[in-house]
Amino acid sequence: MRKKGILLLIALAGLFSSCNDAIDITQPGEISNPYEVFRNADDIKRGISGIYISLPGESEIGFTSIFTDEVAIGRDNGGQGLISGEYGFFMQPGTSFANSTWASYYSVINRVNRLINITDKLYSEATLAAERTKLINNKAELLGLRAYANLKLFAYYTPDYTNPSGLSIMKVDFVPEEGRLDEHIGRSTVAQITKFIVDDIDEALTIRPDGWVNENNNYITDQVLNAFKVKLYAMTENYTELIPLAQSVLSNYRFATGPEYVAMFSFNPAEPSSEIIWKLSRPLGSGGNVAENWYSSSVDVDGSFFYEMGRSLYNELDKLDPAVTGEAFGATRVDVRYSVNLQATSEVDVDYASLPQFEYVDKDLLLIGKFEGKQGAFPAALKNDIPIIRYADIALLLAEARAAQGQIAMTSTDPMVILDNYSTVGNIIANLRLNRSIPALSFSMPVLTDATSAWKAILDERRVEFAFEGHRYLDMKRIGMKAGSPGFQRYAKDAIVNGTGAGLPANSYKLTLPIPNSELNANPIIRGQQNPGYNN
Repeated sequence: MRKKGILLLIALAGLFSSCNDAIDITQPGEISNPYEVFRNADDIKRGISGIYISLPGESEIGFTSIFTDEVAIGRDNGGQGLISGEYGFFMQPGTSFANSTWASYYSVINRVNRLINITDKLYSEATLAAERTKLINNKAELLGLRAYANLKLFAYYTPDYTNPSGLSIMKVDFVPEEGRLDEHIGRSTVAQITKFIVDDIDEALTIRPDGWVNENNNYITDQVLNAFKVKLYAMTENYTELIPLAQSVLSNYRFATGPEYVAMFSFNPAEPSSEIIWKLSRPLGSGGNVAENWYSSSVDVDGSFFYEMGRSLYNELDKLDPAVTGEAFGATRVDVRYSVNLQATSEVDVDYASLPQFEYVDKDLLLIGKFEGKQGAFPAALKNDIPIIRYADIALLLAEARAAQGQIAMTSTDPMVILDNYSTVGNIIANLRLNRSIPALSFSMPVLTDATSAWKAILDERRVEFAFEGHRYLDMKRIGMKAGSPGFQRYAKDAIVNGTGAGLPANSYKLTLPIPNSELNANPIIRGQQNPGYNN
């Protein structure tokens, strides 16, 4: 019989089970049977909406910004990132992010599996065609959510994406049996998990071939599912399948122009940019507050900022406009990513390199402005919708495939000739910078001479394009070595705090999360399958 008791998942099954008191008395009005809660397709849809809210976009952004080279310790820091060790690149099986990410996504998988079981039962009993259609649509969305959760777990906890026989994550496609707390499963292989993800996506697309509704980019659609595959193929270096699929996804969207890019992160505009393929909706009263990763009350100099932008990241944004590199804040910038990422009340000291440490901390204030918050006081001021997949992400993943195939240099130096031509790395980056610039034709380009310079250009572009969006950690893991990157590199004066050190190399084992203590303590099979570099 298949081993299928997973203590963690059983513990997280509370969405569908009642809470018993110390003497196991059922409280009046308490509902313990999930089939009484989820009685039809509309009930299932409400359960799906709850899963979207539970996806941990904010925590991933926070961890990535702190553990990499995106932030520096801010003036109002009270030990954040220092006591817990993330800012010092501390990573062990007890690290909170490793534990919470594992728990969050396996909780999603558990909830999805339970809802799929209920959906299948309701479908078998339904007599109305309209109800059966809604149930099928729900199941397709649930399969997509399970694929996404497994994709994230695969990305964070798999040491080597390209080794089919290497260890990956646990394959959980069932509901743990009640009362079977003594059974466990181990980690599946890379090949098994990638097949599991692709099979879920393909089944979702097959059972719901049409009728996907793009409701303000807030829900999984057929294009989102295809984008999941593109991201998986980039990790596993399956460039043959990546290229046509990426091109198909891109044909349904476009780059945001400079003004649209600014609006995309400005107080949550009502209409999302055509660039956003999928985002997590965060209405008031639900989900987390993304800017709370860096601020206490508001996104500005008076918002009690315990982190600010790291100098090494600022310098990369500063270099986007060579004509004004090194000039004071307020100089006219062509590339809008500078002003989007740097908050308007920042104070940039052009002589930062010559300042003593205490003056550098006090005078060079590089405030994070990527998410401006919703209109209103705290907590609205710190809350934003979270872009998960954007057009630029898929375009730059296509650039990785071009780099792997040696298609590197621009095919023309005339931007209008290569407009919408994504046949080389240079063309893709030029199209991206064209759309991030005001005026549009005024932009600089990296020098591309060989494969290493192409990979470096892609990694550098992703650093400035997706700053504070939760990409940097996994980007370095995936292509850092190909790009010849030294890894995460903080400016020396940002690294002096508590002796945190200047960087983490691109080949560090810490670019794969450890299997957390919560699972090691509960599951003896996993206990012998910890990722390399970590002590159980």
